[in-house]
Amino acid sequence: MGLIYSSAQITLVAAFGSDANAGLPGVTRCRQRRELIMHAVTDRSRLVIQPWRTNKGPRALIAESTWFSRAWTFQEGYLSRRRMYFLENADVCICDEDPGVNMIGALTDQLAASLPNSAETQNRVGAIMREYTRRQLTYDSDALNAILGALGTLERTDHIWGVSLAQGENIRSYNALEIGMALDWEHLLPCSRRKGFPSWSPLGWRGTVNHCTFVPTVSSTCSVELWYDGDFKPPCKAFGRLAERSNDPLEDSKLLKLTTTVLRLDLEHLDDGPTNTAGLYVKVPYSKKIDLFVRPSWDVDYKSKRSLKKARIRLPCVVILRCPDNSRLERGTQEGKRILEERSLLFILQNHGSHYGGIGRFSMQNHKRGSVFARDKQGRPVYLTFPYDTDLHRYRDATCWMENGVRETFLLG
Repeated sequence: MGLIYSSAQITLVAAFGSDANAGLPGVTRCRQRRELIMHAVTDRSRLVIQPWRTNKGPRALIAESTWFSRAWTFQEGYLSRRRMYFLENADVCICDEDPGVNMIGALTDQLAASLPNSAETQNRVGAIMREYTRRQLTYDSDALNAILGALGTLERTDHIWGVSLAQGENIRSYNALEIGMALDWEHLLPCSRRKGFPSWSPLGWRGTVNHCTFVPTVSSTCSVELWYDGDFKPPCKAFGRLAERSNDPLEDSKLLKLTTTVLRLDLEHLDDGPTNTAGLYVKVPYSKKIDLFVRPSWDVDYKSKRSLKKARIRLPCVVILRCPDNSRLERGTQEGKRILEERSLLFILQNHGSHYGGIGRFSMQNHKRGSVFARDKQGRPVYLTFPYDTDLHRYRDATCWMENGVRETFLLG
């Protein structure tokens, strides 16, 4: 599919109507003839528009069309070099033949997000997954096939179950030989599971991914291995040969083998309060007098899960580093010392017998207002002012988690 659209001279898009039977306005069904207006973008790119009679512009109507809401059609627009959109009262041609053309300023944000750009690998992966996962699929089994062409356009990358891998030189790492895996993503809202796909892939869920970034597959706190040629191997042993098996992936390849720090943390349902909104929070022991409550980014809709409706729950949480060791952030301590901080991400897991599945994630780094708050042991709100907030650094990085957790090896599916 990727070869077909990328090789085509132009792709004709029926952006009018709700299905394939709507036809092409002006071709298979009549409409009033009007003069075409051509705008030059560069010497090699043109934006062609007919005079418009509605309050909404043609580009906004493309972004609101049924065609633009379908997952399969994402690659039609993303991979094509020239696109002719047929609308009820106009035709719009968007051409990116010149790789130096930046069309974003001329398009709506949503339409621009569906087109290729020259951003670095990490940002392109995030843009592809964000735009693709907001779209609808009739059949869940198509989730991988409908994005393979777009993933194939990413230079010097590989992918497995829709999750991209790249070497360090392409993902802001100083270690060019290091392999990063795009496991750091989150949903805007809780959603439902998509059967047949692993929980560590955005394709394993029906919901929009807010961001998607790489984490190192080998670090001081965590190592990730994936299934390849009959055994679990470090990603560096299989890098460059994973995508070719995407059309017929093995069932065992849905599992990742993780060796990392595991903590059993309590989760509590809390009502609205002066420092928080209602929800299911992770309870983090902070001191002898204070407990922290962190609102995770939930993948699963915990309100509909019977196992998560209890007032208090204890679930395993595992530590993943967000950035390589050699790109840690330097910070000062209360004693005036300078230390390097490793930004950590924690996955919240549920036990499925032979393996675990991810259901959410949280981090103490750059937390939003209302997502982290404190209470004393009697349940009264405590405002995190100095000196209490200085120790938060130990929770943002891996220091506290490594001191209080247990190193384990397990399977994540």
